[in-house]
Amino acid sequence: ASQGSITIGHVAPYYRSEGFLICLEGLRDASGSPVLYSHGMPHGSEGAVLQQVRYAHERAIAQCGALGRELRCTTIVNVRSPTFRFPDAPLRAAIDATRRYYPWAAHSPTVFVGFPAAIRRMFGAARPLMSRRHYEAIRFADDWDALADIVPSMAGVERPVFDVDAYIRIRREAEGAADECASARYRGGRLDFRLFDRLSTCADPPLALAGPSDADDDA
Repeated sequence: ASQGSITIGHVAPYYRSEGFLICLEGLRDASGSPVLYSHGMPHGSEGAVLQQVRYAHERAIAQCGALGRELRCTTIVNVRSPTFRFPDAPLRAAIDATRRYYPWAAHSPTVFVGFPAAIRRMFGAARPLMSRRHYEAIRFADDWDALADIVPSMAGVERPVFDVDAYIRIRREAEGAADECASARYRGGRLDFRLFDRLSTCADPPLALAGPSDADDDA
């Protein structure tokens, strides 16, 4: 079935682009819950981004229902995709929609992969702006292999491979949806991590998988 009035045909052009949010159906985190993967950030118009966010979360809900599990997922964010950026208007609308319609996802674990250590340290300064529950759900990983404790099937994986075209084909057949095989080009701004990479000196201890701060957990 389609996700309400949204089908794979609406989001497929973005799944073929440099930035998207997708439910990695068949993959489970260590607790057995579904996994969402954000390759950079969804992009396009506000309506397009909202469709992508809704489709991925509705697929996660379907997975939780099939598994007989409570609503929960782990979201993995690849910050090294060129579509990862400071929240623009479409992303802000998507964040608001997620908090309103999928609050369970906003409080589920989110793992950012590839942030320079210098940026990770900045998250500590943002703690007063975030709820404790949301803050404690955020984690960082240096690489994909560091996710093994959260997603066991990623142990020993240098870079995960997910066949997006196969996924689109499976969902299209399941939904009876049309797909014009189009690809959406990303036209937004791009973050340059090179300065932050230089600031992240070798003297920093390796941070394979940790929260924004190891101090003041009860503050």
